[in-house]
Amino acid sequence: VYGKIQKSQAAGDKIRRNLPTVWMKYGISEGINSGDGLILKAYESILNSSQFLKHEQVLILTKIFTNVLIEIVEGQNFEFELKHKNYVTEDEYMNMVEKKTGMLIGFSLSSGAFIAGCSPELQNELMEYGKKLGLAFQITDDVLNLFGSRIQYGKEIGGDIKEGKRTLMIIDCLNKCTKQEKIQLLKILNKNRNEVTQNKVISVIKLIKKYGSEKIALNKAKMILSDSNNILNKIENTNLKNILSQMSDFIIKRRY
Repeated sequence: VYGKIQKSQAAGDKIRRNLPTVWMKYGISEGINSGDGLILKAYESILNSSQFLKHEQVLILTKIFTNVLIEIVEGQNFEFELKHKNYVTEDEYMNMVEKKTGMLIGFSLSSGAFIAGCSPELQNELMEYGKKLGLAFQITDDVLNLFGSRIQYGKEIGGDIKEGKRTLMIIDCLNKCTKQEKIQLLKILNKNRNEVTQNKVISVIKLIKKYGSEKIALNKAKMILSDSNNILNKIENTNLKNILSQMSDFIIKRRY
């Protein structure tokens, strides 16, 4: 099994934040083990919160965190499945991102409110707001992966194409391009990562630009953040509202 993993995943991102990824520097097994360790450290942090939270609160927080982790894993697995489908809908993409990224940000906001003793209503509002931030964040990240600056972005430009990810841009482009372009695009996306040359990556980026799919994606991210203002307006705490508004601005304007 390990041999199959090693062969198919010579695979994931080799660079993150302008540094070699753990699996690239130390090996795939070490990378997986490090990820497992970080999850355990997160649980350790929650358990240590018993210093200032009641035991019942720690239990509730642990249960919520566990459910969120399950959602994230499901979202990540859904992304793996979508890479094997030629035609993916926008709804499928959104569902995957809400689980993979939205739940993480939503939990980060709502759990803070839970620990601070805020009302269940505010906790729910922050969860929903965070999920929308997650959607916008991931869409923007997809665009940066193809059109960002290598130094600012800190990751490999075009890595999503090499991994065959069905991003919102790819979905839009497949819906607009000619039959021949569609055949060529899917042929590239369905190759193994190490078989996709930089010229192939450039050809896909040109095709996406030809149909303006990156603009469609960014407009979608802006629309999601605009819709999230409905949630923001329900929050009475002005300071909190300003901080959340700044987060929204950062997500859409960020270059890294």
